Amino acid sequence: MIGGILVAWWGAILGTVGTGLSVWNFWRDRPRIKVSVKNDMTNNPQERFILITAANVGRCPIYLSKAYFTIRTSTKYWLLTGSRNFSTKIVEPGLNRDFLVIQSEHNLSDLKEAYVEDAVGRKFKCKIPRSWRKKKAR
Repeated sequence: MIGGILVAWWGAILGTVGTGLSVWNFWRDRPRIKVSVKNDMTNNPQERFILITAANVGRCPIYLSKAYFTIRTSTKYWLLTGSRNFSTKIVEPGLNRDFLVIQSEHNLSDLKEAYVEDAVGRKFKCKIPRSWRKKKAR
């Protein structure tokens, strides 16, 4: 009788520990992308660019496919298209991928958030800095 109870408790403890380790491994190995936005990139003195950088800070490689902005004044979004910006590429752990767009073509104060999407459809976002918004005249 006591042996059966000890075996049941031992099984319950091992099952709980095993489940906890499985959840921890799943959480640790999830895809993690850190998205940042800059508007001061200057390759050409006459032109300024907006740069979205997606850095893989996770433990597994991830396929990034596209980047886009959401617009503050509507429900629409602005997709970054171009030969470099709209192709699926693998990003290894510790590396990053850049998405470039010409700044003069768009109003920075209308942008709300920047998104990077992977090949599966998961979205990783970054809020646009408040300093990009224009000051309203009183």
